[in-house]
Amino acid sequence: MKFRLTFGRNSQLIWALILPAFILLIPLLFILDYVLIEYPDKADFIVIAATILYLGFDIWLTLS
Repeated sequence: MKFRLTFGRNSQLIWALILPAFILLIPLLFILDYVLIEYPDKADFIVIAATILYLGFDIWLTLS
């Protein structure tokens, strides 16, 4: 009788999916904190642009 044993790497996969988002969140929060203080009149555009760049870079980093 033969048994086939496969080892899963689910924990590494989960860390690879979650870790880039947490690492990139810190600079995003610093940028948003600085922008809201220094440029209150242009804060809306900069917040939207920074968030879109964050999401794009996070997707790229996660998939690569």
